[in-house]
Order: sequence, then structure tokens, then C-alpha cells
Amino acid sequence: MNRRAQFVGGGIRILFIVVMAAAALPKISDPVGFALALGRHRMLPDAMIGLFAAILPWLELSAAAAAIFPGFWRGGLAVGAALLTGFAVVLAFNLAHGLTVPCGCFDMSAAAGPAGWAHVAANLVGAIVCGWTAGLRSDKKKTLWIL
Repeated sequence: MNRRAQFVGGGIRILFIVVMAAAALPKISDPVGFALALGRHRMLPDAMIGLFAAILPWLELSAAAAAIFPGFWRGGLAVGAALLTGFAVVLAFNLAHGLTVPCGCFDMSAAAGPAGWAHVAANLVGAIVCGWTAGLRSDKKKTLWIL
């Protein structure tokens, strides 16, 4: 891997760690608020909301933590890419069906501004960048990641 790609990949990893941890920590500290935010999206049966509210923030934080360590950073970024893709799909589905609710990423309150297509685009760009970075190799082999 050339130095420029290594530098850019390292910067992306740092940004990924900060963003995922910043998204996870408020959800972990306010699981009830996050459960309410998930419920506003109307994508899950009521019985599943608590389970998702308990698991998703820890999955985000685990992906961020994995991105710190040399042997695990690719997996952390791949999990992050999958999460970001899933979030984009949920937001796009809601917007396409006329439901405008706060995304619940960093602020779980109902008073937060509604998610829009810019949120969908940001999540998709993040997923693509994470997938690209996870696909960087230190040897001369080329890797194709399909998200």
C-alpha cells in the first residue's frame, strides 16, 4: 500500500472511531430514549425495539473499538459499513413513505430535526468509504469489496 493510501486510510479509521463512538455513547447512556427513537421509525415490531435498542449501540461501539487494533480494524470497518448501509435503508424507506422523524444518531429526542435525504447520502458515503478502507491491502494483491 502506498503512503498516501495508508495516510488516508488511517485518517478514515480515526474519523470512523470518533463518529461511531460519538453515536454509540448517548444511546448507551439513554437506552429508553434510544428505544423511543427506534420506535418512531416504525420499522420494528414493538417486541423487538428493546432488543435492538440494547444491541445496536454496543455493536457501534464494538466496531469503533475494533478499528483501533491492527488485527481487527478491517472487521470493525466492515461492520461499520454494514451498519451505515442499514441505517441508510431505514431512513430512505421512511422518507419514501412520507415519514419524517429524527434519525436518532446522536440526539434521540423527538425535538431533534427530522432526518432527510442528506442523512441517507451521508450514511451511504460513510458505508462506501468504510468498505473501501477495509479493502486496503498492505500487499500488491487487489481486493474488491462489494457492499
